[in-house]
Amino acid sequence: MTARAEPPLPFVQLSYALTEDGGALIENTSTIELEVVTSDGRSIGLPPGARGHVPFAGSVRTPPGRDYSRPAPVSDRELYVAKRIGMTAYRAEGVDFLWITRLHDGRALFLEPWNGGGVQLSLGHIGAAVWINAWDYDAEHRDAGWRAVLSWDGHDEPEGWTRHPMTGRVRPDGKASSERLEGRGQQ
Repeated sequence: MTARAEPPLPFVQLSYALTEDGGALIENTSTIELEVVTSDGRSIGLPPGARGHVPFAGSVRTPPGRDYSRPAPVSDRELYVAKRIGMTAYRAEGVDFLWITRLHDGRALFLEPWNGGGVQLSLGHIGAAVWINAWDYDAEHRDAGWRAVLSWDGHDEPEGWTRHPMTGRVRPDGKASSERLEGRGQQ
């Protein structure tokens, strides 16, 4: 029996260098096509490996075709790969976090080991000494924390957390319907 080779996971990665005219020379090092939107609203497709110049105030996004207002669900394979990469970096290379995701608005999501096999998802700025907010995921719900750091957009609240340390709210089963204040009965 021959094992079926899995296709490579898609990823988005962009290299850039600022140019003298205030723009940027960009290279799409992703595995998928990106769409460059110039400051005057023109849209240019940038296939994997291609380079292009973006005037100042331009932006880069994935091409239209799916509703990006809601994050795509994280597949089991993506979850497995991310956890392997994160745990390897954390254990072997001594990095402080299992995973960091930069958000489009300059904030970032940080995932770190927490309390007996769980994880803590924190929202903040890279290099800042304090978090804007944080959510704990106990060991039973740690995959929900991983899925949140990989797909959550930083608005409202992530899904699946079991404790919100800033407010004392807990969700024993990770669902909003079970939420109560820590140390108290059902609210």
